[in-house]
Amino acid sequence: MLVAEKQHSYYPQYERKEQDPTRKSQLPKRQNRGKTRVQPLPKAKGKVMPIVMLIVIFIFSCLTVGRYAIINQNHQHILELEKALQEEQNRQQSLRIELASCSDLNRIEEVAKEELGMDYPTKGQVQVISLPSDISGRTEENGDIQIAKKTIIERIKEFID
Repeated sequence: MLVAEKQHSYYPQYERKEQDPTRKSQLPKRQNRGKTRVQPLPKAKGKVMPIVMLIVIFIFSCLTVGRYAIINQNHQHILELEKALQEEQNRQQSLRIELASCSDLNRIEEVAKEELGMDYPTKGQVQVISLPSDISGRTEENGDIQIAKKTIIERIKEFID
């Protein structure tokens, strides 16, 4: 029995046949579909998005640097105020020391004698006035003074009577 060898071809159009010298290649011809497809340009979104991101990053970095500049400015102002506060506290301390020295009676007497030319009064310059001893218990006849010394309860009793 003669068995012919079976040829398996998955792509019959590309199958090699014995070539005829008069025939051209047996490859399938390309079909012309009419209009040729033009490849679309890359979307503008792909080109614009990096630029937008750079702009956003630049804006945020400018804002951050600006904030740091403001913080630095405020820090300098705080340092100046602290220095001025320290100077005022030193001045206040020196004034307290001066006040303590001025309130000393010996210092007041010394300043009065040396700088102002004052001295103790002589006997002729002193005049003695005597006051009655019962001045605190005595009331004047004037009604204004008596009303001032009355209590609230006494005023209410007078009003009711």
